[in-house]
Amino acid sequence: MKHLRLFHKRLEINEVIYRKLCKFIVEPILDITAKPFLKHYFKDYKAVDLAPLSDEVIKKDISLPLNLGKFNTILAFEVFEQLTDNEYQNSLSVLYDTLEKNGRLIITVPYKEDLDLKMTECPSCHHQFHTNGHLRSFDEFNLKKDLELIGFKVILVRKT
Repeated sequence: MKHLRLFHKRLEINEVIYRKLCKFIVEPILDITAKPFLKHYFKDYKAVDLAPLSDEVIKKDISLPLNLGKFNTILAFEVFEQLTDNEYQNSLSVLYDTLEKNGRLIITVPYKEDLDLKMTECPSCHHQFHTNGHLRSFDEFNLKKDLELIGFKVILVRKT
């Protein structure tokens, strides 16, 4: 039950984010976070996820070419903090290539997360890992720098 409540809480948070950002979203849309509630708002919407919770979602490795066409808007809510360095860089390049000229990449990431606070250790093998699978922390400077290195023109970076 705890996971179900957390999942619904996450959907509620993303719906709030969506409502704030909807004026910036132009179809066709690629959602790499694959939040199923968004498909009800749009006609030209595709969802891609690494570990889909729904049959309506295409399972893909976003660090590989997607071959799904070009999109005016790409949504990435709470994804990049879970990727290795290589996956992160490759994913930014793939998304850049997948975005239409003058398209919009809309990203949310945890802000200045102290990764050490949620580290835990497996009692069997003693491997240490983040309880949410987070591998990196972002602030407004490193995210902007990473995006600009790929070729994105960063319009707005804001902490909320």
